[in-house]
Amino acid sequence: HLKAHYRRLGTSARRLRFMGQPSEASMDKIADAALPDMLIEYVDQGIVRGVIEAYRTKGAHAEVALSLEDAYQGRGFGRMLFRAGLHTLKGMGVRHVDLYCMRNNTAVLALVRSAGGSVRYLYGDAFAEVCLDRVLAQPSAG
Repeated sequence: HLKAHYRRLGTSARRLRFMGQPSEASMDKIADAALPDMLIEYVDQGIVRGVIEAYRTKGAHAEVALSLEDAYQGRGFGRMLFRAGLHTLKGMGVRHVDLYCMRNNTAVLALVRSAGGSVRYLYGDAFAEVCLDRVLAQPSAG
């Protein structure tokens, strides 16, 4: 499912997901090699339109990537995937979610901030962390 989803990402969504413009062959290799510890899909009419992937790193940390096809952006699906991913990861024993994205990925950075996460910047990149113990102990803001 990842390969087909990645191929349907528009130019902007592809750049934001991969922090660059990989060729279809490169995205196929990434999808073929992907072994996420968690994968939640948003499916519409039998087609995967968005995903949140998580890969355990060190200790109780996991790195997360989120992607949505262009027509599904700005409609709350990313927020839904993000929140579901956070809750699932907490249930898996993850305590810290790390995200790396481009500085101009305002949608993902807004999701991090809405979950009480912190963001640091280095040149054109943003490094974000959400502490699940703190965030998920609070009632959801929607």
